[in-house]
Amino acid sequence: MSRRSRGLLFGVGVLLGLGGFGAFLIARQVMPGFLAGLSPQGPQNPWGGQGEAGLVYLSPVTAADLWQNSTDGQHPHRLTDTGGQVFDYGVSADGREIVYSAGNSLNGLDLWLLPSVGGSPRRLLDCGADACSGPVFAPDGLKIAYSRRVKAENPAGNASGVGRIWLMTLQDATTSPLYADAVVSGQDMSWSPDGVSLALYDPLAGAIRVHRLEGGGPDLVLPVRLEKPGGWTLDSKKLVFADYALGQERPLGVLSEVDLATSRVSPAFTDLDLVDFDSPVFDPSGVWMAVAGQSLGEGSARSIWIVRLDESQKLRITSDPLASQAAYHWDFSGKRLVYQEYRLGNSENKPSIFVWDLQTRKAQLVAENAALPAWVR
Repeated sequence: MSRRSRGLLFGVGVLLGLGGFGAFLIARQVMPGFLAGLSPQGPQNPWGGQGEAGLVYLSPVTAADLWQNSTDGQHPHRLTDTGGQVFDYGVSADGREIVYSAGNSLNGLDLWLLPSVGGSPRRLLDCGADACSGPVFAPDGLKIAYSRRVKAENPAGNASGVGRIWLMTLQDATTSPLYADAVVSGQDMSWSPDGVSLALYDPLAGAIRVHRLEGGGPDLVLPVRLEKPGGWTLDSKKLVFADYALGQERPLGVLSEVDLATSRVSPAFTDLDLVDFDSPVFDPSGVWMAVAGQSLGEGSARSIWIVRLDESQKLRITSDPLASQAAYHWDFSGKRLVYQEYRLGNSENKPSIFVWDLQTRKAQLVAENAALPAWVR
């Protein structure tokens, strides 16, 4: 979860959502002297029977805690009680666990583990004055990757130093840096569906890195002008990522794909007429890709498109010129898409959460003054 994307929810008028997983609260300073105390809450499943999907999100956006809700928005329930100190979070692939970062008394961010239906959270990692954030579960749910910004690297400033990627084994909470080389920075991680590789954005290099955790070998480094890590195809063979193509009157957005077996980069989904793209997300059924972007002549508005992977059909599912959509994710069946929407034109506006249904082609408002939705069970 990047610094730039975390700032998007504070009334600036432009939303650059993450696929992913991707975050939004970097502009908010953690309150000094506050302990991330959490009041235990009994397990609940307000959205229906066992296994039925529900939603989790952050609300209110300027002092966030985690909330869960049904897809019709009728059963909101607060999962954490930190006094607004939840910074960001990640959900396991099965939708049953949440790892989140929350402020501590040293102005740092600790990592906590919580069942998606609520209950007593467990602190995974006391990070002291460092900021540990952007947790992302491995597909098997046994590890997480997260970014750690070390306060000692910037002792005179208000922010921690540059982020570096760490891995943690959840069973025993052992943790270590992904890279021994401190020059390699990292944020906005994305596991390949097979768990073999980890894609991340390296701010110091200005590039996406694809790091192979099994089998070794050097990183695949993809220089980009956008701080977005891209999205994996379901077979883990390709990473599709957004960038700008130069040489025009103005830079135009392009989607490219890299074949992990050959390292060959080629154009992807060229029939989408957008001047800017966010990272794409692929639905679990292997039929659709969703991607948000800005259309020519529509100012700061950003809309969401879905495209069949065989490119036989494309559909614009949002088209309000006074709104931007971001932070979009498919549900476990690939039949619904959740996203956040920000109304442009007023810095006091707050984002809202919607669920769009593929069958009815209609969107349902789930929550207001809420952001960064994800699916849970």
